[in-house]
Amino acid sequence: MGLEAKPGKGRFWTNRVVVLCGPDCSGKTTLAEGLAKVYDTRIVKGLRVDSDKVYDKVKQDLAAWKNQPQEDLILLDRWQFPDDIIYERVHGRAESQLVPHIEELIEECLEIPIMFVHVTALPQVLKRRYEQRGDEEVDFDMILKAHRAYGDFFGDLKAMAMTRKHCPPLPVLHIDTSLYFKSDALVRVIERIDKFYTWGEW
Repeated sequence: MGLEAKPGKGRFWTNRVVVLCGPDCSGKTTLAEGLAKVYDTRIVKGLRVDSDKVYDKVKQDLAAWKNQPQEDLILLDRWQFPDDIIYERVHGRAESQLVPHIEELIEECLEIPIMFVHVTALPQVLKRRYEQRGDEEVDFDMILKAHRAYGDFFGDLKAMAMTRKHCPPLPVLHIDTSLYFKSDALVRVIERIDKFYTWGEW
């Protein structure tokens, strides 16, 4: 599939929302920029929300995407679900107010539907990118904690879907950018997005 390819109309055409999540230095921004170019859309940055308002913010986003169908792909570089859960744990704060509502939020994500792309990389690759970037605002130990927290979170969701009768699996593509050239990672994600929004498979 060439990078100019775009998805054909299919089962889930009316709404397409893709959320990129993962630790710093994993390659999210590079991937987001490539996807924005291919799908001719803008990147929406997920901003930090006060802990007591995060549930309302996520519900507002879900309602907006559900009630305003559009053919343009909505591309988020981070979103409060699951990032608020991840980073409350990383920083050792109280559990996110989203946690008691995980099953409810998964069901609403599926109604739209939303596809999550978990962008990750091997710890040694994260370390090399961190050193090359020279980011003094982010501590590398926190990046490693986030790396583990994302893996644990999505692992827990998979186990939840297998053990709880009324909890369907969340559509998540895991992409390890350590294993691909930039262009290959982008092509793989495009292929999976197209498959999901044409046939409902990921």
